[in-house]
Amino acid sequence: MAPYSGTTAAGFGAVAGIFALFFFADIPRVRKDIMQKVPFIGDHFVKEIAPEDNPF
Repeated sequence: MAPYSGTTAAGFGAVAGIFALFFFADIPRVRKDIMQKVPFIGDHFVKEIAPEDNPF
């Protein structure tokens, strides 16, 4: 019973972790430090601001 419970808990934990990453992917710190470094999908999270839209 314990190995089955451990496997189930690990599966739910992995799914919860992946959900949390994609849920918080719009936060700039998460997007820059984590999501841009993921292979194959990191380029999707690069947000370029046009110079004319920059208020500074």
